[in-house]
Amino acid sequence: MAQRFLSLDEAAQQLGVVKDQLNALREAGKARAFRDGSSWKFKESEIERLAAEGIAELIGELQGAAD
Repeated sequence: MAQRFLSLDEAAQQLGVVKDQLNALREAGKARAFRDGSSWKFKESEIERLAAEGIAELIGELQGAAD
């Protein structure tokens, strides 16, 4: 079965977060993404993993680390 990739916009929408939050997770190494020219792509399975782990908790960890 072919692996499906989501754009940053699609992935953020599926997770219910803004693009900046998903980018922050990617930059912190909490979300794996692949560069596609000037944009980022996320495996659908990666987005499902983030949703299962609790995206709000991961974002909270990032915000706590920034304080």
